[in-house]
Amino acid sequence: MGTLTVQLSERMIRSLHERAQQLGVPLEVLLQAGIYDLLQMPDEHLRRAVEMVLTKNRELYERLR
Repeated sequence: MGTLTVQLSERMIRSLHERAQQLGVPLEVLLQAGIYDLLQMPDEHLRRAVEMVLTKNRELYERLR
């Protein structure tokens, strides 16, 4: 198994911890399940999800400028 480092906002990290706690699973397991689901998506669904995230990031970046 490998290791992957990803930068997330503090808000997103808190939300992930809360969600893992609600489900009663370790954060690592929640993230692995989410990534697995993401990889199972049809290409078009994945493309739309990626575009949505990129748009949100672009909007946030513009507000911070």
